[in-house]
Amino acid sequence: MERACTDRARGSHAVSLLVATVALFAIGFAGQGRATLAAPAQDLPVGVESEVDNPPVDAEYWRALLANDVELSFPPDEEFKPGLTRSGQTPRERAAAIYTLSQVETPNALGVLRGLFGRVTGQEEVAVIYALAELEPLPLDVLIDSSRLSVPTQVAHVATALVLSGDPEAQKKVLRMQFPGTPLGDVIEAARAFVRDRETAPSSDPLAQFLELRWQAAMRFGRVGGEPWRARRLRELEADDGWLADLIVPLGARVDRPWTRDHLLEALLERPGRATFEAAVEMIGVPLVELVESGLWMPDSPESWHLLLDAVEASERTAGFGPILGRATLGDMDASVRRRAACVSFAAGLVDRSDAVVRDLLESDRLEDRRQGLRAVADSSVVDSLEVFEPYLEEGTDPELQAIALVATLLRAPSKAADAIRTGLETDPVLRVPLVEELVRRSSSSTTLSPLIVASKVSDLPAELSVDVYAALARLDVAAAAKPLRSALARGVDGPVGARALLALADVNQIAVQEASVSALLYGRDPSFTLVAARVLVDARHPIGISLLRRALWVRDVPASQLAAGYLIAQEGLSALEREADSPPRWAREEDLRRIGLALGEWGGYGLVQRLARSRNVRDPVLQGAYLGALASRTR
Repeated sequence: MERACTDRARGSHAVSLLVATVALFAIGFAGQGRATLAAPAQDLPVGVESEVDNPPVDAEYWRALLANDVELSFPPDEEFKPGLTRSGQTPRERAAAIYTLSQVETPNALGVLRGLFGRVTGQEEVAVIYALAELEPLPLDVLIDSSRLSVPTQVAHVATALVLSGDPEAQKKVLRMQFPGTPLGDVIEAARAFVRDRETAPSSDPLAQFLELRWQAAMRFGRVGGEPWRARRLRELEADDGWLADLIVPLGARVDRPWTRDHLLEALLERPGRATFEAAVEMIGVPLVELVESGLWMPDSPESWHLLLDAVEASERTAGFGPILGRATLGDMDASVRRRAACVSFAAGLVDRSDAVVRDLLESDRLEDRRQGLRAVADSSVVDSLEVFEPYLEEGTDPELQAIALVATLLRAPSKAADAIRTGLETDPVLRVPLVEELVRRSSSSTTLSPLIVASKVSDLPAELSVDVYAALARLDVAAAAKPLRSALARGVDGPVGARALLALADVNQIAVQEASVSALLYGRDPSFTLVAARVLVDARHPIGISLLRRALWVRDVPASQLAAGYLIAQEGLSALEREADSPPRWAREEDLRRIGLALGEWGGYGLVQRLARSRNVRDPVLQGAYLGALASRTR
């Protein structure tokens, strides 16, 4: 019988899997959701064809799902058992485990899945539906029992699963659900096209969820490209010199040595980007200002300028970068860069050079311009008067402008805004979200905001905003924020919000943040998220972090390699780098060894060079690099 998108690995240990699956049911799902209904099977619901949710799928994400699915396979059941019985799983992990049941043929799989269908909801219910559709023979009576669906609109997943099954009787059922021009009709057509030719088929939300489910299952319990995902993922990261350079530059830049600043300047000139800008602003402010002010160097695109402005705005010494901000406001710059630089200048107290631009923003016809201008005024330490905010406190004002004005007033005169903010948080659904966003944005400005953030009924907020609320509370030393941050990271929060959650969790629970960072590194998609996770692990000297640091020593990017060497020496001593030179990777070239020698000479000086010379000949690349490094360190 046909099966779409399956690559089964059949095992011979049915008894072992029976124990495992019963444990899954007992441990992972006991007491969840609704009880299984004893009513006779009912056919699929009608009348929901227009209510089915089928939002568009991002094209790049869809292509990635298709590419990933080609490489998936699943292990024999004896290797799968530990994954099933592990307690404390998240909904995503449980869903992956449920789906994997269908990839290991055993007599008990149908019984377990039938028991779960009607008890679980969300991701786990979706997993049950697609797992049932993978079984042979197809349990059609179970799949079409609408009494088991948590909500009728889950029929979109049932219809997709029936089409993917290839079962003739299932196709007859699908025909009765076909309503052309409706969301459900579109879902069914997409599934049929997918079966015919996945490469040319249109995407659908149910198909995307199905492919994501398979990907999650294979990463956790199966194989990707014939090997465990953990091993493959770490190998891929260690082979990505650009990613490793972005990982190590901010860490190595912290090491206070003259040559560290030289290597950071070299990194800035050779591969400018977010990581390099943040490190340069933090560690070499004066030379960076001189470079831009003299015209010897500056960002080469509006996108790069915005990254640099991000780093300057986040710095505690923003006013010290006045010349850079001034250069960014000149007439030859991109308009968005000029406006952004003027707002950062105004907020930093550099009012003279930015006042006119901020006034123009406040008077603009564009709402987003007015918001940008008012944020600059609200953030400025030189604006004490409340008059500028009063027009925005009136009813009927744009909620985001009103929120900015309320929080700015609160920080300057708490008695004049606290009650209005509490009322907005408790009773105004339109104002509530922008108000919480502004409280979070300004949370570092004053601890007086903490009680108001706590009062914001976090559970009712959009998911990403709730994570940012807990991150803000963690930064304000609210210990209770650690648990929900861990839960959010376990659920798979990704991207910049995930990065902020990791950094906040690091402030309150070092053990928990290491566990979360390992998961983020293995399963995260967004580079900003995985980089933060990796830096946490390197800083904590976690085994994965140590492995990444050692690999970063050998990147072909010279300044990144030197910064990695300096960080390793600062953490573990000069002998750690000597050991790396004594046992280089098999693929290391002479120039790679010479870079390691350069770092040894910079840090160890002529004393170390003389010691190396006793055991290495003059043509040895490590010794050659060490001579250069020692000479360079003496000229600084």
